[in-house]
Amino acid sequence: MFAGEKYWGGGGNNKNAEVTCSLIIKKWRNIGLDIIHVRHSLRDPKSKSRKNNKGFIFNPIPAPLVNKTVITKSVNSAFMGANLKELIDTKNCNLLVIIDLTTDHCVFTTARMAGNYGYKTYVI
Repeated sequence: MFAGEKYWGGGGNNKNAEVTCSLIIKKWRNIGLDIIHVRHSLRDPKSKSRKNNKGFIFNPIPAPLVNKTVITKSVNSAFMGANLKELIDTKNCNLLVIIDLTTDHCVFTTARMAGNYGYKTYVI
């Protein structure tokens, strides 16, 4: 979730996305479900989401708790260049629920790959 709409160029169409996601995350934590947070860091040094820029920092509203699972990806799928599949398989998980900011980019690409790997996948 992008904090600071002006920093990212404005135009967000769901002003409550972060709050909604944080409520879902809180509920999952309360019932003991595993959560894997994925952060995006483009390889381009000028990218706003690059490690040394403020866009790399998680939005504080739906941010992961300390010492919880976080992976960093640099392309549109969380399965590429990261250990997401290994993490999921280690947990013996076959159902994924994906929530994120840009559904038509990273979420759908990750969801399609999850389906290709045989996971039952839902996008919120």
